[in-house]
Amino acid sequence: MAQHNLYPHVFRPLKIGQTEVRNRIFVPAHTTNYGENNLPSGRHLAYHKARAAGGAGLIIFEGIRVHKSSLGRQQGVNGYEAASIPKFSEIAKAVQGEGSRLFGQILHLGRHIDGNFARMASWSASSIPWTATAPAPHPMTENEIKLVIGAHADVAANLLEAGLDGIELQLAHGHLLQQFLSPVANERGDKYGGNLENRMRIVMETAIAVRQMIGADRTMGVRISADEFLQGGLTLNDMCTVVLKLASAVQLDFVNVSHSAYHGSYTISTQIADMAFSNQQFRYLTEAISTNLDGLEKKPVIMSVCRYNSVELAEDMLATEKADMIGMARAHVADPDLVNKAYSGKVEDTIPCIGCNQGCADMLAQSLAISCLTNPRAGKEADWPAPFLQSTKVKNQCWSLAVAQREWKRLVF
Repeated sequence: MAQHNLYPHVFRPLKIGQTEVRNRIFVPAHTTNYGENNLPSGRHLAYHKARAAGGAGLIIFEGIRVHKSSLGRQQGVNGYEAASIPKFSEIAKAVQGEGSRLFGQILHLGRHIDGNFARMASWSASSIPWTATAPAPHPMTENEIKLVIGAHADVAANLLEAGLDGIELQLAHGHLLQQFLSPVANERGDKYGGNLENRMRIVMETAIAVRQMIGADRTMGVRISADEFLQGGLTLNDMCTVVLKLASAVQLDFVNVSHSAYHGSYTISTQIADMAFSNQQFRYLTEAISTNLDGLEKKPVIMSVCRYNSVELAEDMLATEKADMIGMARAHVADPDLVNKAYSGKVEDTIPCIGCNQGCADMLAQSLAISCLTNPRAGKEADWPAPFLQSTKVKNQCWSLAVAQREWKRLVF
């Protein structure tokens, strides 16, 4: 591929393990609440196909539950039921058919599950609730820990059987594996608690189990929270140690650097940082993790996320060579075609993510399906027609899409 004049780093192909991607922009795993009866849906398919068709090099499917003890609500998706495999296969074929690649993020929610829906107590490292009003979770036994480790490996195998291109192991955002890692969530006195080496034992054992299950020739990596932003919680120094030890012991093809945990008001606000936060505010975390891995014989691909709401910002970060790929989740909710628009020199036509969080994060807080304030087609790609606005004064205004339906072929101002 010839070098792109404006975005030479963005439009440079990359190999992640054995998976080749066409450019350096990916859609990170993000909860949509599009699941039906805890299985992937046609809505998922249309949503991800649109973003693959829009030019994204890689899409990572939202957190896939590995065990029944991790089911939070019906809109969540599991990968342990046999019925999930053909549904994931359909989505993989749709995404790959548009030239993109599809990874699946596997996780256990731990103490974050809705016990009323699951009809059981949540599982965690210790009996510490994640909010002041949440019930105390059940401290996992060693047999339950082994069960969940094996469940991660089994679901990874299911996803690869379905045709997905790779696996992302979720160590971030305050879910189960991070609950074991974090000193504010883990008060165990056995080999899975205490010092950092013990607290990361379940992480190491899970990563090894998944790698052994899928083999060395399949792509696998991790998503981390590089800082919990919690008093007494995991720090950047802690996570530099964790990632280096993990990458030294297990073949990691990529490290996706995120931050925060769903615990405490400040860390929640940083997790899906809104317009109050500056662009690229957390890139220093990626830079630190990346630098700390420079001495490895085979350094994993480094991914950076949060508040990259334009291709220009992605190009800027990639040029530092501290990140190899840039994740743009909400930016893709707002405009699934943003990558193609940048490639074709029409970046000014991009529908912007304004960081309001009203259609995405606010909907999740109410257990509703995500949409977007600037793109009402988000999540409705199979039902609404493609936009066809032609205007000399106004371009890409979201309200034009709501007007230009069915019989309306052209709208001119």
